[in-house]
Amino acid sequence: MFAGHIGVALAIGRAERRVNVGVFVAAALWLDAVLWLFVLLGLESVRIPADFATTHQPEFVFPWSHGLMAAAAWSALTAAVAAWLCPRAARGVRWRVAALVAGAVFSHWLLDALVHRPELPLVGDESATFGLALWDHMPLALLAEAAIVLLGLGLFLSGGGLSRGKSIALAIVTLLVLLFTVIGMTVAPAPPSAMAMASSSLENGEPKSWFPPCPPWTWIWEPIRSSTWPNLVFPARLKSSSSPGHSVARPMEDAGPNWR
Repeated sequence: MFAGHIGVALAIGRAERRVNVGVFVAAALWLDAVLWLFVLLGLESVRIPADFATTHQPEFVFPWSHGLMAAAAWSALTAAVAAWLCPRAARGVRWRVAALVAGAVFSHWLLDALVHRPELPLVGDESATFGLALWDHMPLALLAEAAIVLLGLGLFLSGGGLSRGKSIALAIVTLLVLLFTVIGMTVAPAPPSAMAMASSSLENGEPKSWFPPCPPWTWIWEPIRSSTWPNLVFPARLKSSSSPGHSVARPMEDAGPNWR
């Protein structure tokens, strides 16, 4: 569901144009980054089953990255970080950004619950698990993922103020990611080992050796970025009032998308 997570991030990016959409992409992929780091540290595990060539489904034990309560905790943590990183914004706007970042993180669990077999813990390591197993019906799962990606891309591009060239570039990159995801879930060979799968996933964003060598936090906004932290959330600073020694927070409705 790699491409599907990015589709959701693009849809969320449509809701708040003052934030670089790369922030939402990183948030939507955050649980996977935690998973692969925890696998390397021995806190969680992944096994390549004997039938991987037909199912393309690894078997996970991942209560601390993909448990329901863990996902809620990671969502709250990233929301707090997002609020802390934009202290100059008005209170309502700051918490709106925090809520959208948290929503992007938690959306990962929702999509994974749709496609994984019942292996996502609800509370902890020994708790009940959940999963609707849509990956057991791979053509239907890939069709749903493609729909999510196309919907997210369409929402982000509609009325976004991007130039024609940037819109085309974003569409091409997004569709390529979708294509690579389909290949990975249908014909890609099994990873050589669980550790190789974890290390390549952290490096490339996807646990397949054929995936383009670009981390998930650079694939989408690096070619067309226009801002970086700490000027990432609000590229236009709040203006001071005409009174000397005083400043007021002015509305940001006129701030356009930060890719313009």
